[in-house]
Amino acid sequence: MPTLRMLLIILTLFCLNPRVEALAELAADVNLGLTGRSDGDPRDFARLDNLSYFRACERVHGCELWQTDGTNAGTVMVADICPGPCSSSPTGLRVTFGSTIYFSADDGSHGQEPWQYRPELVTPRMVGDVNPGADGSSPSGFISITSSNLSGVFFVATIGTESSSANSIVRASESTSSVQFNVAVAPGALRNIGPMVVLNDRLYFRAFSQTDAIGTELWTLHAPSTGTFALTLMRDIFPGSTSSSIDQITSVFALGAVFFRAADSTGNIELWKSNGTPAGTVLVNVIELRSGTSGSNPLRLRVLGNRLIFTANDGGGTGQEFYSSDGTAAGTSRVVDLVAGSGGFSTFASNTEAVVAGGFYYLSSDVQLFRTDGTAAGSRQVGQNFSDAIIGVRGLHSSANSVLFSVNTFAEGAELYQSRFDTPSQANLLRVIGDQVGHSDPIFFHALPGGNIVLA
Repeated sequence: MPTLRMLLIILTLFCLNPRVEALAELAADVNLGLTGRSDGDPRDFARLDNLSYFRACERVHGCELWQTDGTNAGTVMVADICPGPCSSSPTGLRVTFGSTIYFSADDGSHGQEPWQYRPELVTPRMVGDVNPGADGSSPSGFISITSSNLSGVFFVATIGTESSSANSIVRASESTSSVQFNVAVAPGALRNIGPMVVLNDRLYFRAFSQTDAIGTELWTLHAPSTGTFALTLMRDIFPGSTSSSIDQITSVFALGAVFFRAADSTGNIELWKSNGTPAGTVLVNVIELRSGTSGSNPLRLRVLGNRLIFTANDGGGTGQEFYSSDGTAAGTSRVVDLVAGSGGFSTFASNTEAVVAGGFYYLSSDVQLFRTDGTAAGSRQVGQNFSDAIIGVRGLHSSANSVLFSVNTFAEGAELYQSRFDTPSQANLLRVIGDQVGHSDPIFFHALPGGNIVLA
């Protein structure tokens, strides 16, 4: 990249010649190894049978729905939902009832609305115009549930003009030829509704109450009888109007509880659990995992077998490392000190992603991929360091025989990679999807008497 000294020399040359013509000229080609391809930028993966579906971008069709069977030839576009170079930008792909993928997409007319796809449909179809008009409802968090009273595909959406605040939970049901939807929670009751998880005929989620001065806390939705819906506040963890910063709500069916991160009135972020009752919404440990004012900061909660795997920092000098919990104080402990030193995973904790695949818990970093089976012996780094990465391992996804992910490198941009379960020491580029000329990302505009200098 041009140094500050180079920029000062260029600026000086311009300033010494006040009769600069008002023309645009390329001062230097500083594309620095970017090969002239734009990013395929694969993300938002979902697996249905032996195929993985995801969003990817290329010149002719924009960002659309793609699928892969784990081979180069089998990585193809499913449909051009927004015809031509415009992008439907499918996001939030989720498999429901084991056979249908729900996602958010924009066909160019309705804004972001809920869509669904399964192979027998041939092409994706829009579930409904939940928020009529071009703004769309920005649906997210699709989840399916079947019980005596509460069944269907539920998702969070925005109805009305408050585009920045998810204010409704919507239920979709379908026949062989059509899809119907209804609003399970009327707009206005709650706002900022977060992703939902299901456990024992209840949906758990975080939300901000419009009527109660309790901030954002943990709520459940259930159906006392067919066609009726009831909301219940689990606990005001941070008493008063301050929010408890709840996130990463994760169901562990074997333990009969959902686990999540939350902060109480001390401000410490710790591991909590709930069994669907206010009395059963408690700290996992009898005492905090890390005492004092810092909190253990549990991150990337995932279920592996009948246990919860996550990263946390107990303040013992190892930094953020792998932890395992069965929901009790005695059964919650560090798995291994995998990254030597006091830093642990802390240096990239805010950027990490995690997924359970092939019987392992995979954790990403800026340039590395790690995995654990919940034991010290089964914990290791996977594949090589991506030392030429601009943005490291992202979008981890469990496919039929491998972990798929995206890495943004100087050589290829953001493209699709895989690490097969049977060769954990390798991680390989699966396919380059992007096909446009790379953009130069202009920055550092500086005004001069005869025009502007731009570093790009």
